[in-house]
Amino acid sequence: MKPARCNVIVKSADGGTTIGRVKYNRVAMVRNAEGYDTLLVSCSPDEPVFKGWGYDDFIDKRLVIERAGANVPTMRTEGVFMVRYPDFKRNMLTVAAFSGEELVDRRIVAYNAGTAYTDKTDYADDIMKAVIRENLGTLATVTTRALSDLTVDADLSLGPSLTRAFCRQNVLQVLQGIQENSRAAGSEVFWRMHPNGNGWRFATYLNRLGSDRRTLGMVLSEANENFIVSSVGFDASEEVTYMYAGGQGTEEQRYIGTATDTARVGLTPYNLREAFYSAAMEKTQAGVDDAAEQELSKRRARRVFAGTVQERNNFRYGIEWDFGDTLRAEHMGMTYDVMVRKVLIDITDRGESITANVEVEE
Repeated sequence: MKPARCNVIVKSADGGTTIGRVKYNRVAMVRNAEGYDTLLVSCSPDEPVFKGWGYDDFIDKRLVIERAGANVPTMRTEGVFMVRYPDFKRNMLTVAAFSGEELVDRRIVAYNAGTAYTDKTDYADDIMKAVIRENLGTLATVTTRALSDLTVDADLSLGPSLTRAFCRQNVLQVLQGIQENSRAAGSEVFWRMHPNGNGWRFATYLNRLGSDRRTLGMVLSEANENFIVSSVGFDASEEVTYMYAGGQGTEEQRYIGTATDTARVGLTPYNLREAFYSAAMEKTQAGVDDAAEQELSKRRARRVFAGTVQERNNFRYGIEWDFGDTLRAEHMGMTYDVMVRKVLIDITDRGESITANVEVEE
C-alpha cells in the first residue's frame, strides 16, 4: 500500500449543492473502458453526512472523488458517481454508486422499428451521438426523456461506417455493440459521459480514451517489475471464416447476407468454419451484408496478450500512465501495443493500492 490522499464529497442529485465530506473507512473504485465505472464507499453507519437519511434520500446523490497518489502533489477529480445502493449493516454503511456512463443504461431506444430513430447507417461515433440525442437529449420526442443538463459533442465521423437497427434495445447495450463492432473493424470508438459543470457531456474518442505513451521509453515488462503477464497466445478456438446473417423475411423471402475471410479459409483444408447470425432488425440486403461482415470480424482468430500493471515509484498512476492510455509491453522478446482498459483503486487509512488490466490492441 502506498500513501494517498482522498476526499469523498457528497452533493445533491443536481450537483448544485455540496452536502458534506465523508469520513470513510474504505474507497474502492473500478474504472472501465467498456461501460460505466463503479464505486464503493464504506464508512460508519453513524457518519454525520448521512445521519437520519432513509434509503430514497441516497438515490442519485453525487459522490465526487478527489484523490492524489504517492508523490502526486495536487488533488484531481477521479470521478463523479451517482448513488444507487446504500447498504446498512450493524458496524458499516456501504454506499454503491456509478459513474455518469450509467445514465445511458436508464433508457431504451423507444421508437418503432423501421424509423430513422432505429435504423441508421453512419460512422460509429455519429450513430452513438444520434442515439444519445434522441433518447436522453434534445431530440427526444417525449420531453420527459430529455436531460436538460446534457450536452453532446459535435459529430466527428470517427471509426468505420456501420449499418445498424436497434428498436427497443437498451441504450447502453446499443453503445457497447457499436463499440465492439468498431473494434472488430480495426478502429475502436470509445464513449464517455463526462461531468460538465453540474451537468453532463457525452463525448467519443477514436482508438483510445487516454494518451499514446508508446514512445516515451517506459515499457511494461516483468523485468521492469511493473507488469504481471496473465495470458499470451493465439486463440483460434472460436474462429469463424464464413458468416451468414439473416435479416427480415421468411424462407426464400428472407434477406441473407454472407462474408468470408478467404485467406483464413485457405489456411488448411479444414478451416472453412461457418456460423449464422440473426440480424432480425435488418430489412435490406446492404444491412444484412454489413451485419455479416461485422460479425465475421468479431469472430476472427485473435492474438492474446493480457496482464496486470503494477504501480511503482517510477511508474505512477496519473503521471507516467493513466486510465485509457496506450502503452508498450514486452514479453519473451515480443513487443505488444496494449491499452489500459480497467483500473482498480483501493484506498484505506493504510494507503492506496492501484492495479490495472491491459489487453492487446489489434
